[in-house]
Amino acid sequence: MIRMEMKTEILPASDEKSIEKAAALLHNGELVALPTETVYGIAADARNGEAVKKIFVAKGRPQDNPLIVHVTGPEMLPGLVSEVPERAQLLMAAFCPGPLTIIMPRGPEVAAECCAGLDTVGIRMPSHPVARAVIEKSGCAFAAPSANLSGKPSPTNAQDVFTDMDGRLPLILDGEVQTENLQRGQLSLSWLMGQIRALGFEGAQDVLLLCLNTQGMLLAQGKGRTQVQTHQALPPQKVVW
Repeated sequence: MIRMEMKTEILPASDEKSIEKAAALLHNGELVALPTETVYGIAADARNGEAVKKIFVAKGRPQDNPLIVHVTGPEMLPGLVSEVPERAQLLMAAFCPGPLTIIMPRGPEVAAECCAGLDTVGIRMPSHPVARAVIEKSGCAFAAPSANLSGKPSPTNAQDVFTDMDGRLPLILDGEVQTENLQRGQLSLSWLMGQIRALGFEGAQDVLLLCLNTQGMLLAQGKGRTQVQTHQALPPQKVVW
């Protein structure tokens, strides 16, 4: 039975505990909304047919519309595809990770619900740090269409996802900049703006995702860009969590 009413929680994607919770939900056959390099998507374990069905129910999406399966790299393809054609290998080498979907012969492990009766499956290797972190933490390749009700605009922020998906899935990972994290790390907004400019952006409006890891490395992805940029913002010993 698929639940249509539940508490929907929004958590900051910059918090490692949020990533861990998302990974646990995917393992348990639940849905998670998260940012990608294009729009927010609804993720479900691509090997779990019952979990994938929940995507169609949450969106009100026809089940004859196939879903794209997201992985971190070619090492995750065995079982999901039966063959990696030479042309696909060349495309992956040239354009992945990034917003490119490659159609390949379907493998035995991908849920039939992902493929809508086709003998092929769409594979994407996202460049967005949040999407990649969730895949890496969970070990799950996930199916993910846009996180909106079918027929409505694709969302680019967590609040728009919540408007459509409140009560339809348990967790939304928010990729917005969390100012409280600056305060907790004893950093200022002016410091952040300086770091954003050091990365080559004119301002925060040009940044899709920005996070600081435990080694003081700042990772940023600009809006409309596929490449993640890095900058050593702090010495590791000065990082406060």
